[in-house]
Amino acid sequence: CITQQISCPLFTPQWAVGFEDLYLPESGSYFSHNTSDNYMLFVLDGKITLTFCQYQNKLFEAGEMFFLPRNMDFSGKVLDSAHLVLLKYNGVKFPCLEERIRRLIEKKAKGSYSWDKIQIKEEMRRIIEDLIHYHEYGLSCSHIYLIKAQEIYLILKHFYTDDERIRFNYPFIGYNPDFTEAVITNYMHMRTAEELAAYLGYGIKTFRKQFKASFGITPYKWMQQQMALQIRSKLMKKEIPLKQIMFEYRFTTTSHFIIFCRKHFGGTPMEVRNGKVPETPPLVGRNASVDMTRILPVG
Repeated sequence: CITQQISCPLFTPQWAVGFEDLYLPESGSYFSHNTSDNYMLFVLDGKITLTFCQYQNKLFEAGEMFFLPRNMDFSGKVLDSAHLVLLKYNGVKFPCLEERIRRLIEKKAKGSYSWDKIQIKEEMRRIIEDLIHYHEYGLSCSHIYLIKAQEIYLILKHFYTDDERIRFNYPFIGYNPDFTEAVITNYMHMRTAEELAAYLGYGIKTFRKQFKASFGITPYKWMQQQMALQIRSKLMKKEIPLKQIMFEYRFTTTSHFIIFCRKHFGGTPMEVRNGKVPETPPLVGRNASVDMTRILPVG
């Protein structure tokens, strides 16, 4: 089977597949995740916690799945020996996608939803078991994993409710999925909305209009929120000096940095770092001994 794969002129080797079957047996161990790709996380056994954005030590148990967006740092801890599966998920398109997205947008606007985990239903578990089986027996061509990603989309469409789909895909539900994906992929490399608009080939007025339709707020406010979430995550890591965070995010004075933190978190940088402000900041929206980035294929 492996020889036949290698001899195929269209064979894509395993490193490009973006599928990992991970066993984390040591309770109390830590891991981290940072990649330029979107991933689906499936917790098949055990318990873990994840820290990301405004969430600190959010619990994930066996039978739950979650969407990990690109360009976002996660750190985690193994509570009980865990079996995880990660599958790269970078854009599955069907003719019915845009119409379904419009319907979810309407429900999202009318309801009270948040980005959250959902249950792994029996139909979804069967797909994951197939992926594990293929992986164990050396089927490492990316085409089978692309087919399975498409199958996962159809399972989400037919076996999950709109409420479940909204929670699971919450960060990506916009009027234009391609525009949303392009923003999320590139915003971290741009200082201003004007730079981001120019890079994506939009005039600033058109960009602001499209952005407001897709994200519900202005580009400036959204980029400020994303920066605040990243800063809070770094403030929680006491091994990162405050001066390093200030330099990375271009704060020219300590007073400017303090004002920013008070506005977005309700306290000074040191108060955030020492746990003296609420874990869930006004903005809606550990030391890692095991680094998941060394296991995750990046690119």
